[in-house]
Amino acid sequence: ERKYRQPDALPVICDAVIVNDRQEVLLQERAANAELLSARDSLPGGRVDNFGSTLEAEVSREVLEETGIKAAVSEFSLIASRLSQHTYKNHSQHLQADYPEVMHSLYNSYLLRVPSKTTLTPGDDAKRLYWQPIAKAAVSDKLSDDVRTAIKLAMERL
Repeated sequence: ERKYRQPDALPVICDAVIVNDRQEVLLQERAANAELLSARDSLPGGRVDNFGSTLEAEVSREVLEETGIKAAVSEFSLIASRLSQHTYKNHSQHLQADYPEVMHSLYNSYLLRVPSKTTLTPGDDAKRLYWQPIAKAAVSDKLSDDVRTAIKLAMERL
């Protein structure tokens, strides 16, 4: 597996702190095949696939894939950009075993505001989507430190 990876390349990840008009943030309980070892739940988002596009267009694509929310690129505002490290649960078909994999990345978080009656459709990375009061999410032990920090930064902009 390592032979075909690019260990020197730094992936770019974008996620969205999606807040409704009731001051709730949208979180996803991750599916078994997309679990993080450092946290059970996360924000909608993912890896940038198209570097010929803007990062806002990529986060818009990820939000649509993972939540069903269609948002214009102009509706996203950058709230944090940082170097980050996450540990994923990976699975080897050959060994029939799970193992931890550390991934370093450039991580951008965006704020998106939506109406409270927004229709949600969980994507393949999500077991389920749910709304949580933003103040409660900012201290949730189900979220990584990076996600809690992004939520706190979003709270300052609301």
